Amino acid sequence: MDKNLKTIIDQIPVVTTLDKFEPKYFNQSQYGKVFKYYRTLSDGIDHQLNAVEQTIAISRQQLGQTPWHLHNYIELTFVLSGQAEIMVKNKTIKLSTGQILLMGQNTIHCLNLNNPKTVIFNLAITSNFLTEERLMVLRKLSTVAKMLFTILQNDNIDQAEYSFFNATNNLAIQNTLVEIIIEYYKPDFGSQEIINLDVLKLLVELIRLRQSQQPRVIANETSDVFDMLIYIENNYKNLSLTQMSEVFHFHPNYLSAKLKSATGMSFSQLISLQKLNAAAAYLIHSNDTVSQISEHIGYSDTSYFYQEFKKFFKITPIQYRKKNQTS
Repeated sequence: MDKNLKTIIDQIPVVTTLDKFEPKYFNQSQYGKVFKYYRTLSDGIDHQLNAVEQTIAISRQQLGQTPWHLHNYIELTFVLSGQAEIMVKNKTIKLSTGQILLMGQNTIHCLNLNNPKTVIFNLAITSNFLTEERLMVLRKLSTVAKMLFTILQNDNIDQAEYSFFNATNNLAIQNTLVEIIIEYYKPDFGSQEIINLDVLKLLVELIRLRQSQQPRVIANETSDVFDMLIYIENNYKNLSLTQMSEVFHFHPNYLSAKLKSATGMSFSQLISLQKLNAAAAYLIHSNDTVSQISEHIGYSDTSYFYQEFKKFFKITPIQYRKKNQTS
């Protein structure tokens, strides 16, 4: 283990500290008291996520069982060593070394950590970090990946949106997380900029990991909304709701409702969104005609494609190409 990281781990007290924040709470029939830990993530030393301008914060998970609670930020829980359990709704998720849970804001959950040798870090990502500019970086890589982080910022309490990532054998992700932790606890010149870049890199690495693991995840029926969005992105051209429901082992009505609840968009709207964003990429990065691009993305009627593109982007395909190829 990196010496700097070991020093950091040794100096953070492994005790329960959540109650010192005196959070507000509400009663929920399924959980009883649910505490609102809003902008109160503490790193166990002297930093606290309590300023609007602070967009990223890190803490070591405290020993014991947390009460049912929620945050108003996205939380990434990373197991550096050992094991723990996170309860979300009626599901218990077991995490072990190298595994990650990306939790949407306002998702009610609790965590049980009994072994003091287990080392877990929580990374808080506020909506102030996920600016449109940063989301555009994700969008250039993946249309639906950008949408995922929008979903994770859902304001509705207990949408229970989360994604599990098994990065046990992914050194790139593990090293990036370790660097973020070290830069955070042992700041030096440019540390904040490095952290910001590393967090964005981490999100891209997670997207890449999920892309590579998707076939296995679907086969094991352990997929979530993220996998569904990625599947749409990879198969949008001729995909039907019936075909997709068979792949994910859900009834078409259930799948449609799940996508609508998570994204606010219907299945057909998600397909259209992916097609139009793919068309935009073709316009910028190829010399294909509008008719050829229309065929590439699954529109048999070029006039209809032209109409839909203009409705979405507010300019014609030709205007979009001229604007973006010269800028």
